[in-house]
Amino acid sequence: MIFAEFKKNKIQMRTVFRNFISLLRHYKLASVLNILGLSVSFAAFLILMLKVSYESNYDKFHPDSDRIYQLNFYNKDKSATYDVLARGNIDAFIESSPHITAGVAMMPCWMGDSFFTFEDKGTKIGFRISVFQTDVAITDVFGFTMVSGEKDCLKAPDGILIPQSLAQRYFDGDAMGRLVTCEDVLFAKANATTNHIYTVVGVYRDFPTNTLLKNGIYTALSDKFQKGNYNAANFYGFIKLDDPANAQLVSDNFIANYK
Repeated sequence: MIFAEFKKNKIQMRTVFRNFISLLRHYKLASVLNILGLSVSFAAFLILMLKVSYESNYDKFHPDSDRIYQLNFYNKDKSATYDVLARGNIDAFIESSPHITAGVAMMPCWMGDSFFTFEDKGTKIGFRISVFQTDVAITDVFGFTMVSGEKDCLKAPDGILIPQSLAQRYFDGDAMGRLVTCEDVLFAKANATTNHIYTVVGVYRDFPTNTLLKNGIYTALSDKFQKGNYNAANFYGFIKLDDPANAQLVSDNFIANYK
């Protein structure tokens, strides 16, 4: 019975295939146009779905992404919002509620990429890369997947955390403990001088492109740089809550008590 059914289906498929070939031969132009139109439609659909997936999953790869928030402040008449803030305002917000489990001020690379050099077998090699000067809690707020080193590695004053792609490109994947010289000035560091030597203390797995964080070098801010300053807006602020349901409570509490 099963064999008879299979044979019947096979005959039907052959008939369909012969009819299809016959149509192609008799209506070549129309068939080609139909096939091309169908192919383009499928390609457009796939591209659209990839774009939707890219946008809808923006920043969602971080663990507990629903608990992470970027700080935005209103102006006095609430006609505009600002996401570049003074460090004093960010620190005040982080300290304003016990529902905030971690928070950071991060200084983007306003001056462009920085130039680094290192010695390899007597040869001086250089590269340019974005540097983000930040509080050490950056790895607590965001989902840094460490390839080498510990998540609290930025507690080392002259330590830098680099992406895996950089470690593989210049250090054959073995970057821990390597010394690199920054020939530009990292203004937010305690030793803000040119030609300062930094040590690779951690390597993290590269972020995907659909995230606010970029694949660059991360290093700790000086404890004193613009600390308590409420006027110089140079930082992005991020917080992590104990529960996303408390977001409005935290915001309302800050607005009510911050002076």
